[in-house]
Amino acid sequence: MFVSSPFRLTAILLSALAVFLPSTPAVQAQADGGFYGYLQLLAARARSEGVSEATIARVTSDLTYNPRVVQLDRAQPGISPTPPPVAPYIRTHVDAARIAAGRSQYQ
Repeated sequence: MFVSSPFRLTAILLSALAVFLPSTPAVQAQADGGFYGYLQLLAARARSEGVSEATIARVTSDLTYNPRVVQLDRAQPGISPTPPPVAPYIRTHVDAARIAAGRSQYQ
């Protein structure tokens, strides 16, 4: 369905936005303003992609800034500026049986 893609994008973008919003109480008003300003930009993008006003209103009308989400996002374990090496993951998670099953499904 056409509208599912932009709104999947909405969830991703809102999550990403949470990382960049200030999280201290002293700047709560600024964070709220940034969040709601971003919602306006998001709605404009959805409109440009053909999403109806009714759908935009239905999906965004009850969204609110939640500083706890930002706090939890910034406290996730394992976040580092560089991704971990992929070779150890492949060694422990990819074996001949998994490759064979993938090739079978692909066929």
